[in-house]
Amino acid sequence: MLARPSRLRQRLLTASAMVSLLASAFGASAPPVVAANPVTTGSPGLFSTGTGPAKPRVVNPAATSKLPVGFVDVTALTGLTQPTKLRVAADGRVFVAEKSGLILEFQSLSDPNPPTVWADLSSEVDDYWDRGLMGLALSPNFVADHTLYVQYAWDHNPVAALAGDPYPNAPAAWNDQCPSPPGPTTDGCTIEGVISRVTGVPSGNRPLGPAQEHVLLTGWCQQFPSHSNDDLWVGSDGDLYATAGDGASFTNFDYGQFGGTTTPLVTPANPCADPTPGDIGTAQSLPTAEGGSMRAQSSLRTDGPTVLNGALIRINPNTGLGVPGNPYYATSTDPDKQRILAFGLRNPFRITFQPGKNVVWIGDVGDATWEEIDQLPLPAADGTNNFGWPCDEGPGAHPGWPTNLNQCTSLVNAVAPYYTYNHSAAVSSGDGCLTGSSSISGMTFYTGSAYPANYQGALFFTDHSRDCIWAMLPQANGDPNPTKIVPIDVGSVAPPS
Repeated sequence: MLARPSRLRQRLLTASAMVSLLASAFGASAPPVVAANPVTTGSPGLFSTGTGPAKPRVVNPAATSKLPVGFVDVTALTGLTQPTKLRVAADGRVFVAEKSGLILEFQSLSDPNPPTVWADLSSEVDDYWDRGLMGLALSPNFVADHTLYVQYAWDHNPVAALAGDPYPNAPAAWNDQCPSPPGPTTDGCTIEGVISRVTGVPSGNRPLGPAQEHVLLTGWCQQFPSHSNDDLWVGSDGDLYATAGDGASFTNFDYGQFGGTTTPLVTPANPCADPTPGDIGTAQSLPTAEGGSMRAQSSLRTDGPTVLNGALIRINPNTGLGVPGNPYYATSTDPDKQRILAFGLRNPFRITFQPGKNVVWIGDVGDATWEEIDQLPLPAADGTNNFGWPCDEGPGAHPGWPTNLNQCTSLVNAVAPYYTYNHSAAVSSGDGCLTGSSSISGMTFYTGSAYPANYQGALFFTDHSRDCIWAMLPQANGDPNPTKIVPIDVGSVAPPS
């Protein structure tokens, strides 16, 4: 495995070059308007651990699984532990990523035998709350080149890697935990994310591991254990498409003001150094704050580098660099900005591609009120690729978010979601799914022939918290019709513990 440079340390080493930009960023400003204190958004993460506030699943204890006439619900694979992604190779083999960092191989979807551990990256993965191995994609020539791609939360604390060791109590790794101090929702346990290429075939009982891993990209500084690294695809153009959340607090409105409160000091204030390397250790304040959830708007920064949080990126699968045709590839010298296709996303947990159209569909897990399905036609262009988070949520301005953040008051051309559903409302009238907590967690277009004809081209999507699956049926132009949503599977699964 290649050495993994800490992106935060690289940024801090350039601090002297940023002094003039930093000085110009702070001037006379209006008095800050602070959100209610404290603000609890009630939107923890997707994965429950039994030790922390996972986003709860809303379960109807009287319900039994209900399917449309002619449909059956069949268990294909068993014995899995928190599976996060499934990919099928051209030869029929099935590869399943588990949150802990394991990649399992089945010979087919009907394989009754225990899987082979194809790769074990658990020594590198931070498996804690919503952090873990979340993205898996196979090379288009996987059967011949034995190459797959992964995206995961990296168990590496960039604060501990700073030159001069200014925070000696910061551990180098968290070992799948977040002790107190610093506390998972107090000061947070800071990590980064990774996209890697893994090549080879397991030998005997020895799976592939970090020795066969080629790191393509590190970054995505994350203070809190949700809104982490998310999905990963190989597009029809051969490039890698990846999403990640903002890495911010999910229990309070976070604009970079958290950290630095514990004794001993483990996680400093503003540990991700937003917006400039010299800002680490200094809590962000209104109206100039650009940390926390505001990292999702970093492509608009004029006083510091762009970061990859809250964004959809497209990169070269061999180099990890941005590719020609990306909105900022030709206009920016910032390598991370060159990688970005779209931004302004909270937790874009899953994406999918629309067959026959050059369009990416994004399922963005919402805060306290709305879930979103966003549409991004390609090629993406500046001015039509900002989905507005955290200034906007769902169909309008985010309620309760501080009202005079500079980057929000100046926000223009935010793209409205293609479809939203309110946490307190049914997705489809009478669907039988309870309302309340919500988290859109999967989506795909159906192109097979086994389902009735009206499902051909439909967008199927699921909500982990509601334990339900729906289909958004196509309209005349082939795009999903938000007015024609039908329930497919109304679950009755008990919440995880």
